[in-house]
Amino acid sequence: MSKPQLVLLKVLKRYMTDTEYLALTKELGALENRRGKTFVAIFQKHFNIETWRDKPIIPQDIWLYNYFTLEYKGKLTRTGLMLRYMTNIFKYNDPDFYNNIEAIKNKKTRLPKGVTFEPNPPAEK
Repeated sequence: MSKPQLVLLKVLKRYMTDTEYLALTKELGALENRRGKTFVAIFQKHFNIETWRDKPIIPQDIWLYNYFTLEYKGKLTRTGLMLRYMTNIFKYNDPDFYNNIEAIKNKKTRLPKGVTFEPNPPAEK
């Protein structure tokens, strides 16, 4: 999943009840291709984006509404209002999200078969 999809899932969790969110994630989990149009079609089936315009939890959630009404062209991109929301708003509301993303990016590859990792013993004082 791309960062915009993860951001949208976190934001949708704020607006949905647990059962609604579970139904959304269950339907997304059943699909092989969760990108772009498919992801957006499913989340719009479960969530009305007009809520971001009419009753936003934080005022900047209207940026997401404007992104989908003005900038979205069938592909979720980190440009324009989505990028602005991710960098200016989302990182302050959910700093652990970005820490987890960095941990995933910096994750080391697996060792080849037959190679084991033995950490250095603690230094004696």
